[in-house]
Amino acid sequence: MYSSFLIFDLETTGLLKTNDSPENYESYPQIVQISWSLLKMGYQNAEIKSFYLCPSCKISPSAQQVHGLSKIYLKIHGSQPNEVFDEFLKDASNAEVLISHNIKFDFPVLEAELYRWGYDRPLARKNLWCTMEAGKKYWGYKKYPKLIELAEFCNAISKDSIQINYSNLHNAQTDVDLALQCFVFLMRDNSDLFKNIRIRYAKKQKKVLPQKSIEHPIMRKSCTQCNTLNDEDATYCRICGKFFTSYSANIECFDKFSYTPCLHCKKNTPTKEAENKYCVNCGKILDF
Repeated sequence: MYSSFLIFDLETTGLLKTNDSPENYESYPQIVQISWSLLKMGYQNAEIKSFYLCPSCKISPSAQQVHGLSKIYLKIHGSQPNEVFDEFLKDASNAEVLISHNIKFDFPVLEAELYRWGYDRPLARKNLWCTMEAGKKYWGYKKYPKLIELAEFCNAISKDSIQINYSNLHNAQTDVDLALQCFVFLMRDNSDLFKNIRIRYAKKQKKVLPQKSIEHPIMRKSCTQCNTLNDEDATYCRICGKFFTSYSANIECFDKFSYTPCLHCKKNTPTKEAENKYCVNCGKILDF
């Protein structure tokens, strides 16, 4: 049985919209607030640590509406990222399990942020556990519960077992406190939820399909002599001048086919009497 846990929560610049590996951190949202608490069995108190980080990218309006953090505020109150992650990794090294509400979002975003600041993958071998997934099993409902829904459901079972701060939800520090209480409640009430503790996020790389060759929208007839693509209704090749025999019924005399030198590109261009007034090589008007 595990005896040390680190519960963490993130607020970010936006949603996760990529299947890329966290190594490609540029395609991931950035962290604007990180909070965590190291819980050890047998200890009564669990300190919650919380830090703001100023991102280098824009914060999406929808994300800012949720957590209420602006870049101006973060520039003033943001901490040095390396100092924050050094302290986080120090506490994480003393934990056997990392826990969050929606670990499949939080953990890859956290790994991408660590890559962004030069830490590689120090958490790759950590056990992961999700209060959201465990809460769904405990709840016995089809949907994944929000953190506040899980806390209220636990309170409905055991009155006032969880202290809820409604005034400051979606603050990472408040959410860590709530997730910590939910985790302890779930463990005490139904330890079977903890059996399958190693929940790894499944990130699949998008299959790169071979690019289909796009047929030229106009030049579709291939010359058997020089393999040049020509107009579908062309009667002769625009490069070598070869007649397309399927059109011979429309041509009175092959002898009328001749080459006219273009004064612009200095190349010969095929003509049928004076019907072709433009060079097939450069498109300039021919001078007869």
